[in-house]
Amino acid sequence: MVVFKAGFQQSLANNTLFVKVTGTSFIALLVYVDDIMIASNCDVELQKLKTALHQVFKIKDMGAPKFFLGLEIARNTTSISICQRKYALDILVTTRMLSCKSSSVLMDPLVHLTKESGVRLTDVRPYREIIGRLL
Repeated sequence: MVVFKAGFQQSLANNTLFVKVTGTSFIALLVYVDDIMIASNCDVELQKLKTALHQVFKIKDMGAPKFFLGLEIARNTTSISICQRKYALDILVTTRMLSCKSSSVLMDPLVHLTKESGVRLTDVRPYREIIGRLL
């Protein structure tokens, strides 16, 4: 694999994360299906990686990310801010709950739910999609 040949180590905690540390240089590469996010404190190492990837794959440099996997990324000269505001709003729009009022207690904690209580969903797909997005 290209990243291993370039000296990257695969993370034990996340098998889609690859890291390379050389002296004071740090570069991280996160792969998700056909998207790659690269973070580095060294422009030289960053360019070496991009060149190595470009020699093997057809890649397109999209520049500094604004959105990645539901994360909204904002940068300035001193920091990077990450939030999921847009992702959460998209879920509320999809479920037609954008105009709902918030509640400090989502449900009565004294209600005991069982398999027999409630009404069966006729189509479980939308429910599963929402749960998947929340996970």
